[in-house]
Amino acid sequence: MGAGKKVVIDGETYVIAPLTTDEAPLFLNVMRLSGDKGFDFTKMTDDVAVSIRDLVNITLQRSFPEEWRENSLEVKSFGMKYLMDLLPVIFEINVPEANERASRVDELKARIREKQA
Repeated sequence: MGAGKKVVIDGETYVIAPLTTDEAPLFLNVMRLSGDKGFDFTKMTDDVAVSIRDLVNITLQRSFPEEWRENSLEVKSFGMKYLMDLLPVIFEINVPEANERASRVDELKARIREKQA
């Protein structure tokens, strides 16, 4: 759980880290834009735009911590340039399919039981 996902963006492979429960309010705010056919930008509000920015920045900071410390402006520029590539990945990582979600939950329960034994 929480290992991230390898993705190819503009020919380069990156590992994109998942969010945590701390970002749940932001994530849910952004989810209002998503539908079966992708993002519905007609529902965009300033609040949602800020949530998208924050989610992308948090994801980039977790995914590239050294680069973020060295030059966060460059990483943020990467986030803006590839925003439309990153948003679907952020959703895919943080809203897994039902079977994958059940498997992860079972794995987490087993690890918790081991630690409590």
